[in-house]
Amino acid sequence: MNTRKKRVAKFIQANPTATNQEIAQELDINENSVKAYISQLKRDNFIKVKQDTDGRKIETLDEYEAENINSATAQKIEIKKEAYTKLLNRYMDDFDLTDDIDIHLKLGNSILRILDNL
Repeated sequence: MNTRKKRVAKFIQANPTATNQEIAQELDINENSVKAYISQLKRDNFIKVKQDTDGRKIETLDEYEAENINSATAQKIEIKKEAYTKLLNRYMDDFDLTDDIDIHLKLGNSILRILDNL
């Protein structure tokens, strides 16, 4: 997990009723980024957001730990790497099978973009 997302998660844990604006101001992060990080933390089941008459309260779940976040991130990176590797193999096969220079150029550019992501 990136450093800003960790900072947001730790701040929320210490300040469960903080607004997005308060989090952004305290951590010197763009408010839209704070919203994105909160959405990601909700999606990954590290926090639960509850609304009541007093406003929003964010609850950190019991299984919330830095190791969980790191392992989830590592797992996503591995899945992404596998997908890029499969895609790279497909493009390399197509590159080897064609004699058309225009297709070679397009495939070559695609292969370079994939390699940049690996």
